[in-house]
Amino acid sequence: MSNAIPTHHLPNIRHLEIHITYRCNLRCNHCSNLITQAPSNETMTIAKLQEMLDDSARLNWPWEWLVLHGGEPTMHPQFEDVCAALRTYKHQHNRDVSLFVCTNGHGDRVREQMRVAARYGVKPESSGKVADPNVSYHVPFSVAAIDTGEDYMLGCFQSSKCGISYTNQGYYECSPAASAFRVFGYEPMAKRLDDVTVDALKAGYALHCARCGYARVEDPGRMVTHKDVKGPQQAANVTRPMSETWKTATDAYKVNKPPVEPYVSSPPRADRIQQPPPKTPVNKLQGGRRIIEM
Repeated sequence: MSNAIPTHHLPNIRHLEIHITYRCNLRCNHCSNLITQAPSNETMTIAKLQEMLDDSARLNWPWEWLVLHGGEPTMHPQFEDVCAALRTYKHQHNRDVSLFVCTNGHGDRVREQMRVAARYGVKPESSGKVADPNVSYHVPFSVAAIDTGEDYMLGCFQSSKCGISYTNQGYYECSPAASAFRVFGYEPMAKRLDDVTVDALKAGYALHCARCGYARVEDPGRMVTHKDVKGPQQAANVTRPMSETWKTATDAYKVNKPPVEPYVSSPPRADRIQQPPPKTPVNKLQGGRRIIEM
């Protein structure tokens, strides 16, 4: 595998996954957000979400989709307000944007919140998490290439198709990178939307891809099977595949979590008003989103 970044794996700055909470009703051992291994009650405030939406409107940013992410996003204490804010942005500023919530769909509360989302035009999308203890797949997110000595790909579908990620701290090149921040304490590649460019986010690949196993998704021979990891019902009794870098980081996280104070915004840049980003190449072979029929 080459370390050159394929054009179809550049950060897609028209797709955004918004990490609104790390609370979750499941404890899947194979979770790429490390909810079991690095739990957190951090949530995004409505004000922080609105800041991103206001910046998007001011910059005329041509989002193609916005996805509520977690954790289990329906467990956000102000979930209906979150959905209402997205609908208002869509109706007033970007009629073409598609709105989704990535949910595990488990439990009465979650199902009720999915119906709330649907009323606001936010489509429930399956996260693929299942209650079957013999889950047959696992992405070795926490098997770092720098530990295995493998030649790792700089970038993968997580950034080029799923898109970039927004958290309380700022913008990352993908959701796994945002999750790695919680454990390692990395700074975001951009603090606010004014500073988001393909080049700015691509700069994070060298740091995060070296610590991520998602490149293995494109090489099925290196995936980990159900013999190595079980589903949420047996998560407490199963060891998640982790390389030394991740073992050290998660052990340190349990003793002293990195600071996760929300970034306090600086004034918007006048030179970025009404300057939409260029079209980003996207890998069209990755398929569509998995919408849950309500």
